[in-house]
Amino acid sequence: MDEIAHLAINKIKELCVNLNIPNLKSWGIPEKDFLAALLKMADDALASGSPANNPKVPVKEEIMELYKVCYDYQFSPSLNTIRN
Repeated sequence: MDEIAHLAINKIKELCVNLNIPNLKSWGIPEKDFLAALLKMADDALASGSPANNPKVPVKEEIMELYKVCYDYQFSPSLNTIRN
């Protein structure tokens, strides 16, 4: 099962690279503005009910960490890792 999950993750990373999907920082969002909005974004995500659609429902802190990764991630050339 883990092997299939890793394959799926790598294929999604590959798709993001092929489609040139940028991180939030490259969209020109200043880091201080992003960090100032982080708590509200996490609260809004939970209030929307969407996180409850996942097999593991994240808590606010996990959502905030995910947003932080989305802010400045860069896929390594091997696509096997995300570098912050």
